[in-house]
Formats: sequence, C-alpha cells, structure tokens
Amino acid sequence: MAPTSVFEMQRLTVKELWDNNIRKPSEIIKMTGFPKSTVYDIINRLKKTGSVEHLPVPGRPLVLTPKNVDILAVFLKMIMQQLQL
Repeated sequence: MAPTSVFEMQRLTVKELWDNNIRKPSEIIKMTGFPKSTVYDIINRLKKTGSVEHLPVPGRPLVLTPKNVDILAVFLKMIMQQLQL
C-alpha cells in the first residue's frame, strides 16, 4: 500500500528502519531528517502498540440515535396514514 500523506510516509519509514534494527532515535533523525518529536512519537507508538496505524478517533455523534430513528419512523407512518384518509 502506497503512502497517501507525508505523515503516513514518515510513519512507514520509521517503522521500516525500526524493523531493520535501527532503534536509536538519533540515528533515525539523522537518516531521515524528520523532526525529533515526530520520530519519538512514532517510536513510542511502536513500543506501545507494535504498529504505526492511527487509532480510531471518535467522530461527531449521530444527530439521530437509532431509538430516535425508530420514533421518527413511527411518527411519519402516522402522518402518512392521516394524509390518506
């Protein structure tokens, strides 16, 4: 899978170096030229999860919950029945 962003390319590059036993952040920084904080963040994620993938981020909650969708459906059916009379 090809990287789709600069950030993804950075994560994949650091992971590739990590997998090739280049574990010192200072070496990775010198080899890649990536910002120090970026390299440390990626390495910490690798140590913690073993992956460089993004964790799912909760999005905006649905305006209509499943319960409210059901209530709305019942309400619309009632209106449609009244209009047909």
